[in-house]
Amino acid sequence: MIMKKNILYILAAVLAVPMLSSCNEWLEEHPKAIAVDTFYNTESDAEAAIEACVMRVRNVRASAEMSAFMECFADYNYGRGSWQANSTYDILNEQNKNRVTTVWINTYRIIRDANICISKFPGAKNLSDEQKTQYIAEAKFFRALAYFDIARFWGKGVLRTEENLETWNLPMSPVEDIWNLVISDLKYAVENCPDKAKQLGRPGKNAARTLLAHVYLTRKEYNNAAPLLKAVIDSKEYSLVKVSTHRDFDNLFGHENVISSEEIFYVKTSRTGNQGWQIVMYYAHPNARKDGMKMSGAGGWFALSLSMSNKWVQNWDTADLRREYCILEYPGQGNFGDVVLDGLTTKFIDPDAASADGNCDNPMYRYADVLMMYAEALSQGGSPNAEAMECVNMIHRRAYGHDPMVASADDYVLSDYSTKDKFMELIVKEQCYEFWGETKRWPFLVRTGLAEKYVKEYKGRTINPNLYLFPIPENEFLYNEALDPVKDQNPGY
Repeated sequence: MIMKKNILYILAAVLAVPMLSSCNEWLEEHPKAIAVDTFYNTESDAEAAIEACVMRVRNVRASAEMSAFMECFADYNYGRGSWQANSTYDILNEQNKNRVTTVWINTYRIIRDANICISKFPGAKNLSDEQKTQYIAEAKFFRALAYFDIARFWGKGVLRTEENLETWNLPMSPVEDIWNLVISDLKYAVENCPDKAKQLGRPGKNAARTLLAHVYLTRKEYNNAAPLLKAVIDSKEYSLVKVSTHRDFDNLFGHENVISSEEIFYVKTSRTGNQGWQIVMYYAHPNARKDGMKMSGAGGWFALSLSMSNKWVQNWDTADLRREYCILEYPGQGNFGDVVLDGLTTKFIDPDAASADGNCDNPMYRYADVLMMYAEALSQGGSPNAEAMECVNMIHRRAYGHDPMVASADDYVLSDYSTKDKFMELIVKEQCYEFWGETKRWPFLVRTGLAEKYVKEYKGRTINPNLYLFPIPENEFLYNEALDPVKDQNPGY
């Protein structure tokens, strides 16, 4: 009877997310081991369970699908081949709907593994109360990160928590319910995560603060975001990497074993086990050379290309070291309609890569993110001030090879950006150049309500308003009887 109960729990835990493949594939996954009664009782068990969450996050945030979608939609980039249709800003075609399905599945796998952790850690027999609390906090961080994506990219979702693990048929939840869970989870993580991450790629308090601030910015709750970002800055744990040549930026993004002073929460990669960031290969052209180096030792797919005629490229000051680091003129890639594709993003080249996954970490949150978001929170929650401008100038100075902490002749002047709108235009510009190719541009433009304006101005495209949300995967409706495939689907699909 006990064995039967365990098997049923295994099935309930494994099937507590939407699935698009056979039961056999799901039952082969390692999370089934954590359903055994003897698991979660030791520190090594808990570490293994959290590492499973880390792996799941890597499967989403280092995958080709999530990263390429974000870059196809950016106002400076163009998809090629099967990704080209996304840069028309119309409803997704079938191939890309299938890619969205992959992201949805893997996002809910994060949620599943986090939910099991949250449900099982309290009963661990050989963990102290402090250890239990910290592990739960890490699991809630990962769950919040996953539901943050559900809220942003789908606008609603099936709210699966540790309390309904064994319930398969659940209705669609309003997005506000998802936001409430995200905020609650992150408040818990801010309070209970370790002061410093136990390992790189796992959250400490400052990673939780940064993610929660990002959530508040997305909700335009600027005055809630600002104190969290200020706390990260005041911790004095981070500093902008200094550069004197464009190749010094390698010390920020780097390859295996490069740890940056800017790193708050990165999705870590490795040359072993195909645990790299696939966007590196998507940028790479097999014949291109940057500073005499291959873009990728494994070749390249150049599924994403640039046009040197794009105004962001045209207006990019050649004295800005980020320009030389991030782009390469490379003609002969064909056209996107009447747009000539003659440039490449070179920010994450990996000449020693031996597989299709580049070894550069995905810098989800780095110190420059915190400074830029803090400047936005201050200027939009109140009015532009010297503190907000200093945050932008620190990033801008570094781009020109100056000490970020020392005023320079290249500094912006507050009086030139004294209104909220003017300051926001400055943030839009610096956000583009600083985070070029980091898959952050589209979410930034959408949450600020500026996507339509800048995609029209810089790419000459009109966005189908239904594109702002991804479709709910069709198989979600097949396996979840509580959903209605008409009323629960997003518009246009």
